[in-house]
Amino acid sequence: MLAKGVFVNMAALRLSATAAPIAPGETGDVTLTITNTGNAEAIFDVDVSCGDAHAFPLSAFDGAGKRADYVSLASCLKGMSCPHAVARVFLAPKGVAKKRLRYTAVVIRNDAECSEGPAGPLRRGVYRLHVGTPWEDDAKNDLAASTTLTVK
Repeated sequence: MLAKGVFVNMAALRLSATAAPIAPGETGDVTLTITNTGNAEAIFDVDVSCGDAHAFPLSAFDGAGKRADYVSLASCLKGMSCPHAVARVFLAPKGVAKKRLRYTAVVIRNDAECSEGPAGPLRRGVYRLHVGTPWEDDAKNDLAASTTLTVK
């Protein structure tokens, strides 16, 4: 039995992502692929307490590297509370796991009261879609993925 938060063979994991082209304001599929390149089983936890959008956040960046799908009009510190749930994943040597995510091509804006809502569709263009992971900020396992997103 592993202690909570223990990761085994995380250095052998490789992440990649693909996204189908979508129209402004529409929702499309994003596939996150996790590959164990090692010769030993990889074991890791995914916090699924608040759903996919929290565990695997998606962010679109324009050619200049600026966040294109979120506009903040105020400095808001926002937390959320969800019932705690963790999925422990065991990925076989040379194994592959795929996670289907959904992305909606809209711009989200928060107002002076820190309420978030849609500000309109994401403009047509090509973006870098960043797929965050629960291990992205971990000093040892800085794992994330990105792909090209075409909004047409």
